[in-house]
Amino acid sequence: EHSSLQQQVLAALLEGRGQGLYERLRARALLPSGALGRQQFEQLLGRIRPCAETFAHWYDGAPLQSQRLEVAIDGITVHGRIAQIHPQGLARLQAGAPGVAWVLRSGLDWLLANAAGVPLPLLQFIDAGDGGFGPHVLPPPSAEQARSALKALLQLRWQGLQAPLPFAPYTGWAIYNADPDKREKAAREKWYGSERSWGERDGEALQLALRGADPFADAATTNRFIHNSLSIFTALREGRVLARTEMQA
Repeated sequence: EHSSLQQQVLAALLEGRGQGLYERLRARALLPSGALGRQQFEQLLGRIRPCAETFAHWYDGAPLQSQRLEVAIDGITVHGRIAQIHPQGLARLQAGAPGVAWVLRSGLDWLLANAAGVPLPLLQFIDAGDGGFGPHVLPPPSAEQARSALKALLQLRWQGLQAPLPFAPYTGWAIYNADPDKREKAAREKWYGSERSWGERDGEALQLALRGADPFADAATTNRFIHNSLSIFTALREGRVLARTEMQA
């Protein structure tokens, strides 16, 4: 819900509909009433406005296109409609640092486009931690690289249809961003949480998908979880297949 609210505010700012935005969000029960609601709205604007202003300064007015693309991989047709295609690449905006849902969506769009033979960089308007909001560019992988990356993702999907797949998006993202010698620690912190922080293991959907099993109960499933996480996010963020030696790094 919070991510959806951010995207609605971002869209309103980009389209010049900032006037009366707080009242519209309140009317839709997306913000609380009174001083608390106004405070939350101002905080939200503070996070979102830098991204919107950066994009508006960069944008040259070229129409953003939408295109349906597909590619066949080992007999499976992967298809989708890719939106916000600018002549310079795929424009993707996120208020603040890249969130997991945003990484998954933008990464899949980027892989599909390039695998289908439409070479497009990913133009990321995000807070990458360097004080700027972009565009931070992920160059296009070759069509062969992109297809190989999608194939690796499809293989993991197939494994997950056969048996519970040791993976969870937020824990996996924490693993991918951790130093090699701190991956397991980062995973356990995100998975278990603490008295003061949310743990991903508490999600009902994950409990059902993993059939109540703890993926960090032994070394074998821990290693599989880490491997799956690195495989998925290496494909989505780097457009390539994880090398065997990288698990040993």
